[in-house]
Amino acid sequence: YTWSATAGTPTSGSGATFTWTAPATPQTATVTVTVADGRGGESHRDLAVVVGGGVGGSSLRVTVRDTPKSNQPVAGVHVILYNADNKTFDAANHKTTDAQGVADFGDIGRTRATLGFAYEKGSGAQASRSIELFVDVLVGEVVYYVDINPEDPECTSPTVTINITPATSWFRIEPFSWQVVQPATVPVCSGDLQEDDGLLSILVLAGDLSSGITSYGFLPDQTVVDGATYTVDATRTPTTVSWSTDPDTPLVSLSVSGTRQGVEYANLASDFSGAASGILAVPTDFPVDHHWVEGTAGDFSTTLRIGRKQYTPLPATVTVPVPDYDISSLTYDAATHTFAWTVGGTTPRDVLVANGSYHPANSPATEWTVAMVGDATGFQFPDLPSPVDTWVDLTAFDGEVNAAMLTVLDADNITDFDNAWTLLNAGIDPDDQATVFFTGIRQVVSGGGPAAASVRTSAVVQPTPRPDPMAAFKGLLRR
Repeated sequence: YTWSATAGTPTSGSGATFTWTAPATPQTATVTVTVADGRGGESHRDLAVVVGGGVGGSSLRVTVRDTPKSNQPVAGVHVILYNADNKTFDAANHKTTDAQGVADFGDIGRTRATLGFAYEKGSGAQASRSIELFVDVLVGEVVYYVDINPEDPECTSPTVTINITPATSWFRIEPFSWQVVQPATVPVCSGDLQEDDGLLSILVLAGDLSSGITSYGFLPDQTVVDGATYTVDATRTPTTVSWSTDPDTPLVSLSVSGTRQGVEYANLASDFSGAASGILAVPTDFPVDHHWVEGTAGDFSTTLRIGRKQYTPLPATVTVPVPDYDISSLTYDAATHTFAWTVGGTTPRDVLVANGSYHPANSPATEWTVAMVGDATGFQFPDLPSPVDTWVDLTAFDGEVNAAMLTVLDADNITDFDNAWTLLNAGIDPDDQATVFFTGIRQVVSGGGPAAASVRTSAVVQPTPRPDPMAAFKGLLRR
């Protein structure tokens, strides 16, 4: 057992127990334990500890930081405190964070409020904007995390060459998800490197399009050297895993992913047969901290329903839970910027998120999010301060240049919206604590003026990154 802490004392240790003293100043400290078995197997867990502050009371002091890992203050973020109508705001209640990342509103005379955060991130071709709104949340000593310098998805260096033996006509390399000619030369991005040690673990999946994975191989914990060649012996035989759905539901897609030291291996196995049960060939010997099994049913014309369950380790038989969310009566009034909907089904709902993206021709793209209680039935998009009000276009949603969707979320480690907001302020990643996620998505496509929204009908027919519920909660859902 090895331990580390981003603050407090001591900052490192070993052994099955670790006695740690929190820092004296308010902040979020991350304590990490890594467990190794001496034979190449390793797992780690992070715990974010909020020191001081916390939500509660009628005073509002917001501190914005750049991810729980770096925990650095972020200046220049727009913070909006809305009036009790959740729509308007007074000019004095629009602040930007100072050099310490702080926007202090003092005693606001309320214990709950609607809060907005708006900021620009990235640079050059990767520049974008985010607007993140939270309806009627608990106030207090709020710590809010933003990813102000997101990873460039088009990174070009360093590059490595991966040679596969024996030669195969069809293969995929994780965590890159590349299918290319071999030997394969691929760029290594920062997100491909393990959080604790900065090393790269390479997984090669070989087979053919009709039979799927027939063999695999891997090289764990490699030091990345620009221009180096790594040879992977892809002669291991995958393990057969039986799967079924609960309740019995034909799936559009089924996928198995894994996480190793913070790196996601997004597509270890998949099934697009449209069945409600089946058999997968999975590279179970590849060492991951845990596996996720995800099933997708339905489509955007009704409701795309996703169930995801964590397994540690992956057993020979797995069950994929499928939610019964039904998002219907979805309308958008462009004159008042008001959404309305009905969510049916018996699956619990912790959080409901309306989120979208706007991609103008000559300006950075903007992603926006409005998060609210799971049983909400509508919302009116609130006023925005200058210049944030120019970042979005709420006149119509075409599903392409200007897209909007409604997402309902539930996680087994979250009890309700207030609990989700508290975890968010603690910088806690539910992947480290939850074992089951449910998601329902319906996409809005509407014309200008008051009109019932329609939806873009599109079944999921290709492997896609799994939705991250807390990322959706923060307006960063990718699909």
